[in-house]
Amino acid sequence: KTATKEDGSFRLVPVAPQANDLLIRAPGYGVTIRPQVPGGTKELVILLEKELTLRGTTIFPDGRPAPNIELLLHSAATLEADPFSRAAALHGGRPAEARGASDSQGIFSIGGLSQRDWFLHIRGPGIVEQILNGVVWVRPEIQPIEVVVEPGLSITGKIVDETGNSLPDL
Repeated sequence: KTATKEDGSFRLVPVAPQANDLLIRAPGYGVTIRPQVPGGTKELVILLEKELTLRGTTIFPDGRPAPNIELLLHSAATLEADPFSRAAALHGGRPAEARGASDSQGIFSIGGLSQRDWFLHIRGPGIVEQILNGVVWVRPEIQPIEVVVEPGLSITGKIVDETGNSLPDL
């Protein structure tokens, strides 16, 4: 771990001789991908981009606002972004790089993003948790998006043993 000097330079010591992953955090700049630095690299120039904001609304299929929906963004541009990334994100295998929530009117704003493709994971009270199909392309010219969430249903039932007796406290 290190911080940059006035001229932007930095030095990481010691580093492993094999490839290294870097995580860069900088106020005012977007979530930075974790660049993998090949083993033996001694000098780097890293370009950071100004942060971008993803805005939009969460709605139900009938057009009503869907309030209090948590939106989690998982980078689709990292080494972990393989064909199983959507499932890994949904089932907790990958932490979200950015997150936000819709307000009482279904409006959300997630800042601090880098220009790239993101998997969007949504969850909240009364909806089906899901990763949206495809990716959200965050670019400087992005317009507000609309995220349609599916209301959850309920399943009721009864558990009995082979003789039909109710089994409580399961």
